Amino acid sequence: MDYLKIRVKFLATCMIMLTFLSCKKDSVSESLDNVQLSETIWEGTLILKENKTIPIRITFENSSDGNYFIVDKYKEDLSGYASNSPLTYAKKNKILSFDKGYNNILMGDWWIKEIKGDNIVLFRQTGEKTDNLTIHKTN
Repeated sequence: MDYLKIRVKFLATCMIMLTFLSCKKDSVSESLDNVQLSETIWEGTLILKENKTIPIRITFENSSDGNYFIVDKYKEDLSGYASNSPLTYAKKNKILSFDKGYNNILMGDWWIKEIKGDNIVLFRQTGEKTDNLTIHKTN
């Protein structure tokens, strides 16, 4: 009888180990270190704490400078974007920091929520409210 209990425990342990070994980590990154931003274009949505949704296009010209374009319903041109604004940025591990720009709309530290392929989801905590930025690499 002791032999049967030992065998059951051994098989149970093997099953648990196989379960953990078969777990595959998702392809979600938690760091910007491996994300190439320089000379790329990203489009997406900026959702401000007031639940204001703004379509946005960000161009990262080099390792520290770029531009962003937001839709301004009073200034829309044929491309659908207006309010072109220069920005400076820095990336460090889990934070993408923006400086300058139109009404300082992107200014501050944005924390990674998720990076999956060519998609990045970021958030910025301002007081008790949170702003969200979801962008997709287009070029």
